[in-house]
Amino acid sequence: MQRNILIKLTSTLLVFSLNGISHISSVYANITREAASIDETVSGMIRVWGPGASEYGEDELYDVKITILEVLRGKEAWERLQSASTSNQPAKDAFEFVLARIRFEYHARGMPGNKSYTIQKDDFKVYSKDNRAYEGPRVLPPKPGLVGRILRPGDSCEGWVPFLVEKEDKKPFIFFSGGMWFQLF
Repeated sequence: MQRNILIKLTSTLLVFSLNGISHISSVYANITREAASIDETVSGMIRVWGPGASEYGEDELYDVKITILEVLRGKEAWERLQSASTSNQPAKDAFEFVLARIRFEYHARGMPGNKSYTIQKDDFKVYSKDNRAYEGPRVLPPKPGLVGRILRPGDSCEGWVPFLVEKEDKKPFIFFSGGMWFQLF
């Protein structure tokens, strides 16, 4: 009987945890992703760790909304990167830069709802259509940059994130670590 209760509870929690996620993604090759297009807002949840009632802290669920507002690629992206910093180096021969201007909204889901969130470089990854992960470039983005921004519940911000893709890859995807996919084309 306890086992049946545990199974029902686990199933219920799974359904509730998926509630509010508009795009459930797949990371397997040759499977179509449900990826949002440019200007489409995707809602999801992230788990944020921070100070809490115990010495170890606690984690909470927070709602996020992410929108890819603009994408620049190739020559236009490189010109913006050159203007941002003269120390930025050009891409290697078979690659080119892609810049994405992203809006990131952050909201408390429950109580206490007081944890801040810092957008990290590894929060956004780019993948080819056939699931090859691209390394992130070592360049300074145009201002305002998105990585490193600290958000408190209720905040939103916009900023640029640089990526590097193969020139031949015309349909790369961005994956946000909260489980959301976006078209980068």
